[in-house]
Amino acid sequence: RIGLQLYNVYLNEADEWSRRLQVEAGEWALELHRPLPDSMVALAHSLAGSSGTVGFTALSELARLLEQALSHVQLAPSGRPHHAAAFVAAAEDIRRLLHQFAAGFLRHAEAGVAEALRAVLAEDVAASQPPVPTPLELESVADGLSQLSSRPRPGLQKL
Repeated sequence: RIGLQLYNVYLNEADEWSRRLQVEAGEWALELHRPLPDSMVALAHSLAGSSGTVGFTALSELARLLEQALSHVQLAPSGRPHHAAAFVAAAEDIRRLLHQFAAGFLRHAEAGVAEALRAVLAEDVAASQPPVPTPLELESVADGLSQLSSRPRPGLQKL
C-alpha cells in the first residue's frame, strides 16, 4: 500500500518515461545501424527504480531486465532485428503493465518478453564485430604486399 500522493507522482513520471521509452525503441528499430541511445538505458533504469520504490515488482523486474539487455547491446557496433523486436516488445509490455496498475490491477509481465530479453543477454555481442587478424595473418598480408610491389608492372619503368 502506498499513499495517494506517491501513487500519483509515480504514475505521472512512469507514464512519461514509458512513453518515451516506447518511442525511442521504435525509432531505433528503424535505424539499427545507429548506436543504441543512452537515454533508453536511463529510462529503463528510472522505471525499474521508481517501480521498485512503490512495490510494483513485476514492472520493476522487467524494466531492470530491459536495462541490462540494453546495456549489453550497447557493446555491439550495431543492433540486430531481434534486439529491436525484444526492446519494442518490452517497452510495450511496460506500458501495458503501467496502464493495468493505473486501473488498479497488478499484473505480471508477458513470459515471452522476459525470455527474449534473457536471450539477448546470453548473446555474445562482441562476436558480431569483425574479427581481429592474427599476427600470422598480418605477416602473410605484408608478404603479399611486398611481393606485389617488387614485381615489374606493365607500362611502368623502374627508376
